[in-house]
Amino acid sequence: MERAKLMPTPVMSCSRTKGLPGLPPIPTGEGKEKSAIYEIVLKNSAHPPIMKGTSWTQAAPFKEEKFCRTPSESIGNNYTPQARDLKIKDLYKRKAPVPIIRDNHKRARSGELAPLSPRKKKEGFGLSHPNIYKEHPPRPMSPNEQMNLMLLIEREEAKVSGEPSAVDQERYDYYIEKGIQPEMLAPQPADQMHKVTKLVPSSLLDASHLQELLKETKEEILTDYEYSLRKCIIDYILKDETEKKRLHIQWTPCSYPQRIIRAPVPWANTYKSMKDWNQSYLFTTNAIMLELQNIWHDQFGKLRFVKLKDLLSADLPLLPSEFESLVKTHCWEAHEELRKSWIPTCAKVFIEKKHLWEHLIPQNDGDSTALVQSFFGCVASLMSVQLREMVVNSLADFLEFFQIHATGNDFEGEFDELRFVMPQVMIIKLKNRRSKDSV
Repeated sequence: MERAKLMPTPVMSCSRTKGLPGLPPIPTGEGKEKSAIYEIVLKNSAHPPIMKGTSWTQAAPFKEEKFCRTPSESIGNNYTPQARDLKIKDLYKRKAPVPIIRDNHKRARSGELAPLSPRKKKEGFGLSHPNIYKEHPPRPMSPNEQMNLMLLIEREEAKVSGEPSAVDQERYDYYIEKGIQPEMLAPQPADQMHKVTKLVPSSLLDASHLQELLKETKEEILTDYEYSLRKCIIDYILKDETEKKRLHIQWTPCSYPQRIIRAPVPWANTYKSMKDWNQSYLFTTNAIMLELQNIWHDQFGKLRFVKLKDLLSADLPLLPSEFESLVKTHCWEAHEELRKSWIPTCAKVFIEKKHLWEHLIPQNDGDSTALVQSFFGCVASLMSVQLREMVVNSLADFLEFFQIHATGNDFEGEFDELRFVMPQVMIIKLKNRRSKDSV
């Protein structure tokens, strides 16, 4: 009661708001003082409070004062007015369903996979391309048709609403400016002003003669932010007809209509169908593919069938047979590293992250295995591309090795004796068949 006595008197009194119901005058009598309750009610008679003074939650509407509701019920009532009469204790409590563990789940936990049906391996599981041309899509609306439709909707809404009177406008502005305490508003996000200043050139922000203007602009942004919050709260509370009646506001100002025209997109249905199809049957975006790419580029990206460094450090020159033996040794070493290291590492990924692909396995013996086959076909294509990349890089290194003497020994001008001081690559023996003498 003492706190209520100290509440400030509203700035706008009843004398400025004509036509509103007021309190009857208190009976006068000798030796009688005005009641404290009468004084409190008299203070709020001009502008009844719209927000609660004290509550467990911030920005709680005053209409919750007369109800005995928990904070959760109060929040639910204001978030969804249709649920204003619901109580948490009266809600039906659903029992959690008992999970049913099938054989396939048991196999997945033990690391075993369900056996695949050989009869359905070749049958498709909806992998056919969606036929989106069976029915012609509706013709997109033109900009004029969109504008006419928006104007029609605005006219229909104007029929059930009216223009606010001067009293309505006065009381509406009062509640926006003085009906909500500053501590009830959410503070401005810390990074919002930083994002705004990033849109302004730094030369303008650093200019000394614009610092006063910059300060005023920041204050204006903060003022507009607080005003927009107050207006949104008041508009949402006044959606309740009982609150409008209690606050003596018949109509509220209508916001300026936002008319956005969308460009005609006759391919919208086609795009949606293709997007749904790709989400179901396109496996290149699966996380498994990214793991395989990371493994290849991090661990095996520098692997070659022909090691250029070893060829250059060999005991050159070599006979053709020795050179062939060295190249075959390099190829065999690369083959063994791929077989013993690369393949097991990739297989380990499928075991550790089987939750990313085990849903593709058919649940029943008669179901199709086309989805899981398509998934592993995509994996095989990716790994084949990686091997092809390794082969191409190996051939490029092999070609670079033979291009050591690409310039030849034909020279012009002054002879540089150090130019041709480099080891030979190979020793070639020529044999004359007629004389059978080795050259």
